[in-house]
Amino acid sequence: MTNDHSNYEVVKLDMNLPASVRLITRKSFRNVTSHWHRSLEINFYLDGEINFYINGEKKRCGPGSVCLINSEAIHHSEVVKDFENKDQKVVGMTLLIGYDFIMSLVPDISNVYFVIDDIEAEIAIREKLLQLLRERQETQVEYNNVRMLSTVCEILLILCQQCKNSKEIIQINTQRDTERIRGILFYVHENYAQNLIQYEVAKKFYFSREYFSKFFKKYTGMNFKEYLTRYRLMKTEKPLLTTDITILNIALEHGFSDERQMINAFKKYYGITPNQYRKGEEVKC
Repeated sequence: MTNDHSNYEVVKLDMNLPASVRLITRKSFRNVTSHWHRSLEINFYLDGEINFYINGEKKRCGPGSVCLINSEAIHHSEVVKDFENKDQKVVGMTLLIGYDFIMSLVPDISNVYFVIDDIEAEIAIREKLLQLLRERQETQVEYNNVRMLSTVCEILLILCQQCKNSKEIIQINTQRDTERIRGILFYVHENYAQNLIQYEVAKKFYFSREYFSKFFKKYTGMNFKEYLTRYRLMKTEKPLLTTDITILNIALEHGFSDERQMINAFKKYYGITPNQYRKGEEVKC
């Protein structure tokens, strides 16, 4: 990963498949911070509501929705309608198709992107995603990986035949802005534990204070302070669950001025205190 990119995710593919088929449960249905990856991503929901921000554009997804995220697109998600009962009931699926596999079948993939704007194509893809969801859960069926691979290829064929567009029609400004927000997010992710001040970050990336604020919110869905706080909280989750480091030390190591600031932020965004989270209590929001 070069240092002009934001949080790059290395996608772990399923064994014996050039793709990852991840089940979404009520328990795993939650906000995801900004990141990007080379894999093609398709999210499909049976229940719940969630907003995706993809290169600054918002897309609301609910029951029956299909949300496609192209390779290298910066994206994050925010839950709109959550579940009171956070159990293991499956409410959707995320399909990630490996970039190298796509390129082996679609050699011009670096010059194209997909848009599901045709109703017939969307219906066909939805049917195939439902089929893949069933296959993902039928793990004991003989040659199940072969069935799943066949379904993934059928989805890719629909995309290529009915949803493919040339990147040449993407505005140059859009491409430039995508690279700029990647650089900003990479800088924030690398330096989140420091005393980051918005106007100083804006100056570093040659923005005026006012334009930086609008630009940042467009691509992340939140203001700079809120994004920084949420990212810091996300980074405290692992030490809370896997170490016995004090809350004060975790707070100081992750950019909070003191223990109280971290506790208040944790309660605001998670609905519980860090100690409650450490003891295994469920996040409430």
